Amino acid sequence: MLQRAIAAAVTLLVAMGGATASGHLALAQSGADDASQAGLAPLGSLLADPRLSSSLSGFEVQGVLYERAYADWSATLTALAEARRIVAHNQLVVAQRAVEHATVRADVGAERLRLQAMTADLNGLDLAMSQLAVSTYVRGGPVGEAAAMFEVGNVTNELYAQTIERDVGNDQLHRRATLRGDIARLESTVDEQMLHLADLEARSAAAATMIQQNAERAATLAARAPELEASLRDARLSAAIIGTDLPLVALDAYVRAAARLSAEKPVCGVQWFMIAALGRIESKHGNVNGATLRPDGRTSLRIIGIPLDGGDGTAQIDDTDNGQLDGDAEFDHAVGPMQFIPSTWAIYRRDGNGDGVADPHNLYDAALAAATFLCSSGKSLGDVTALREAYLAYNRSAIYATTALANVELYRKLVFPSPPKEPSR
Repeated sequence: MLQRAIAAAVTLLVAMGGATASGHLALAQSGADDASQAGLAPLGSLLADPRLSSSLSGFEVQGVLYERAYADWSATLTALAEARRIVAHNQLVVAQRAVEHATVRADVGAERLRLQAMTADLNGLDLAMSQLAVSTYVRGGPVGEAAAMFEVGNVTNELYAQTIERDVGNDQLHRRATLRGDIARLESTVDEQMLHLADLEARSAAAATMIQQNAERAATLAARAPELEASLRDARLSAAIIGTDLPLVALDAYVRAAARLSAEKPVCGVQWFMIAALGRIESKHGNVNGATLRPDGRTSLRIIGIPLDGGDGTAQIDDTDNGQLDGDAEFDHAVGPMQFIPSTWAIYRRDGNGDGVADPHNLYDAALAAATFLCSSGKSLGDVTALREAYLAYNRSAIYATTALANVELYRKLVFPSPPKEPSR
């Protein structure tokens, strides 16, 4: 039974060997006994995400959803390391108990052989003494105390008793008593050893049960870990960089858009913070009116501005897209995190994330379109006057342009940290 339990546990361990998490989880090997061995990255940062620009991997983030995802992920990896530690510990216990069991069983075998030999000696001695006593009794009648030991009848004749005592000899009586004592002690020792064997088997069975239970638990946790890591990475992308209002994914969208335009129109000199300055005004980087920015750059809700029907100080712009982007077939609305009017989007639309679709509700696409718009004048945006003119073209408001320039100075100060080092394996 014990062997079957241990074999089942080992089989399960082999089966779960392939169920480890991918990427940078660095799941603990059997016997990991702390969080660092489980491959945990610090709260706020995580190893490089392949979806993220490498220059952004060192940023730390914060947010309730991110912290919740981190807690789930870290608790699972810590529990996985603990389950594997328990498995490894109990594997060692089973191995140690097996060695001890074999040693004790060998000792029991040896003691039983000794017991058999002693018992044979005692039986032989008893037989010889009995035969001698009977022989003496037959020759002379009743004997004394020595003969009575062999149940040869009541003894009344002291002379015959003395004869048996002389024939048997005090040394044989002493040897008989000694053998009986040794046999009793050896039997007690064997009984104790048998109890010890039973205890070793019980402890080995308990350890095998622990292996089975924790191997199953480890397999479950290891299977769940990749999903939790993916959720954590998603939550990190959507979380805000510490000390800023910038979701990490938003910064990535702005950095990629600026790099793309720098390659296409190097004379423009557009920088990521020039695009981010607009994103802050237009939609708080996709976090306005109940919307949040998803890890892929798309807003959780479609951000639709007010109808441009001439009211509230707006210009009247009749529908230009049959309501496709803004849901209104009568008047246009600004749409998406960069608030493009459908007619403007039709001119500057871009596919910033390479999915084959130009979507104004995706910040990667919208940020690239906004960068394209800012560079459309052909002037270098390194000149503050040219940059102001570009912002005024985006929105005909002096206050808007001034606010955008202030945002530029705010974001320009952001320092990009060095990428984190991977934890030692």
